[in-house]
Formats: sequence, structure tokens, C-alpha cells
Amino acid sequence: MPLIAHPVICSFSKDPDVLSQWRAYANDGTGVAIGFTGNALKSLPAMLLEVEYNREKQLSGMMQTLIAIYLAEAERNHSRGEDFVQMCGQLALFKIAYKNPAFAEEKEVRSVHLLTVKKDNDMPRLEDDGGLVDGKTEVPGQPVKYRTYRDGLIAYIDLPIPLDVTPQPVRELWVGPKNPNWVGNFLYMMSTYGFKDYEIHQSAATYR
Repeated sequence: MPLIAHPVICSFSKDPDVLSQWRAYANDGTGVAIGFTGNALKSLPAMLLEVEYNREKQLSGMMQTLIAIYLAEAERNHSRGEDFVQMCGQLALFKIAYKNPAFAEEKEVRSVHLLTVKKDNDMPRLEDDGGLVDGKTEVPGQPVKYRTYRDGLIAYIDLPIPLDVTPQPVRELWVGPKNPNWVGNFLYMMSTYGFKDYEIHQSAATYR
């Protein structure tokens, strides 16, 4: 159990139309993939990490980081103070961006936000302290919620994407290969939520 911080992660893909993705994450191809802009994701108080699948690069990056932490700590006579704790936390974050090469076709980018572990009368709980956007704009925290997925209990928060970012947050909708909806249904929905100037694509993936 994390004692200081607990990461919450949202995963994206740089490729909008991969059959294995439709099968695994879109209700067996009946869902929709939403294409967010990079500016929209950067408007969130989260760190964007592009997943590395190459094992040699993973090992090299980890070794370089460990050496850097050791040398920095040696200059402080191995005091293991606050700076050391922060560097170890960053190391743990970067590790989140390492994944088995078998998943390489996902071309995943992970958005990582940290929740704080609070202790009230020996009763630990998770709390969102908010964060910074672009390293300067402070945004408030969001309520921590919980959901179940299969056999797991998952903590999560809803991070709102501002609609006034330029260009607008959603640029594409990709309709799954087995999605039965008429295109007008998506037009109605997007207009209701204030989106325009986007493109709708039909998946070219096939199940045969």
C-alpha cells in the first residue's frame, strides 16, 4: 500500500484504429474512440509519459537514473532527506511508463496524477491536493471516488478538460467496427456538449 502518494492513470493511444484495442477496451468493437488534442491533455494537472516498450532502452534509462540519484545523494553524504525521497518518487513515476514489448502496437501515452495519502487518527485515506498546469497555473483538487472493475477496487478522480482551449479538446471520433449507431446520433451528442469542427471516422479494422 502506498504510504506517501498514490498514482491515478489515464491511458491514451497515438493510433486510433487498432483491432486489438477495439477488442480489449471498446466492448469488443462496439465503442467509440475519442481523439483529444495534445493541448487538451496538457491542460490537465498531470504528467504525460510516452510508454517505452524496448527492454534495452528501459534498462539503460533506469540505470542512468539510479546512477544520477546515487551521485546526488553522495554529495549530501547519503542523508536520505526530502530531496532523496522526491527523486525516488520520480523514479517510481518513470517506471510507470515501462511496458512489455508485446504491447508495442498500443502506442500508449499515460497521463499520471498523484493523490496524497492522508492519515487522520490512524485512518488512511486518499485526497487530491490539485496541481499545476504548465508549471504555473494552480488548479483545485477533485473528489476521490471509487469503482470496481472485475475483482479490483479502483480509486479515481474526474479531471475536467476546459472547453476554451485552442484548438478545441476533441478533434476526432472513431466509430468502432461493430458499432451499430447512425452517424446522426454522434452529431446530436457532440452538439449538445458544445463540440464542433471535428471529424468522424469509421474504423477500417475488420474481424476477418
